[in-house]
Amino acid sequence: MNCLDPSVYEFLKFFTKGKVNKNEKEKNTVLYFYQELHVILILAFIGGYIDAAGYIKCNELFTSSITGNLVAACSSVYVTDGVVARVCVSLSFIIAGIAGFFLASKLKLANEWKKKPISAFLYLLEVTLFVIAFAVGLNYDQEMEEQNQSLSDWRLILTASIMGAAMGMHNAAAKESIPNVPATTVMTMTLVSESMTLSQLLAFFLADHLCLRLSPKGKQITDEDRKKNHEKLIDALSKWITVTRPLIAFLIGAVIGCALATNITYYCLLIPAVMIGSVVIDIYLAMVVERSVMHTADIEKADKEKGPVKMDAERKEEQEVVSALQSLNSA
Repeated sequence: MNCLDPSVYEFLKFFTKGKVNKNEKEKNTVLYFYQELHVILILAFIGGYIDAAGYIKCNELFTSSITGNLVAACSSVYVTDGVVARVCVSLSFIIAGIAGFFLASKLKLANEWKKKPISAFLYLLEVTLFVIAFAVGLNYDQEMEEQNQSLSDWRLILTASIMGAAMGMHNAAAKESIPNVPATTVMTMTLVSESMTLSQLLAFFLADHLCLRLSPKGKQITDEDRKKNHEKLIDALSKWITVTRPLIAFLIGAVIGCALATNITYYCLLIPAVMIGSVVIDIYLAMVVERSVMHTADIEKADKEKGPVKMDAERKEEQEVVSALQSLNSA
């Protein structure tokens, strides 16, 4: 059991602190209170949440996992049911994503916007689309129920398309705000990575506990080999948890999204709007702090350029003005 203690320690430390490597420093260039991990989990949660909510309220249309929608659309060609609806949702997702990336490039190059305001703007567009989808869906909910949520109903197609557009903007905002962000709306490649990292973790775990040889047969296993195997075990654990956390958030979001869409209908769309809104506020706070720091630095730089003599002269003038005002008040 003693040989297991370091692995358990590293495992618990990773979950509580979010990293294993003590020398690793998380670069947080956009956010203020949040960390990038927090936003990734929020985005993955919303990815599963909206997919489940759309599946429940829009007659099994996928509003986030567009790959499944495309496959269903191709299958619908044969049975001639839902082709238009699935194509519209998929196109709205793609067009919104293109628009988001285009706006980011335009604001960055032509308007010289920095990363923070661009990210906040894209997230704000996502919030706006969620609110519009909520208003449209709630307004036509009764009519759609009367039509048994038919995939040929233009109201259902419109609502689902707006939700799909919100998720397309969701992806653009995520890519713009967080470097190398993992998938948050579709988990196919995440499951592939999950299988790969889990197999590596199992292999190095068994090797670390001397149950499996990962060295040529006949070669004696030295303390240096054991140390390397343990380091590889910790690295594999780090990669596995990095892949697993968004997947868990996605699944939790799907369960909650399904439950809330069933019970509170389109009011459930206000929850992701509020969550993304909190990210926008956090980015805005980071922008305010950055401007304050830059303003303070400019003042200090200006004071240094003025020199002590000029500064003393200005203080003397200020004192004279204060003295004159005091004399006027006493008079």
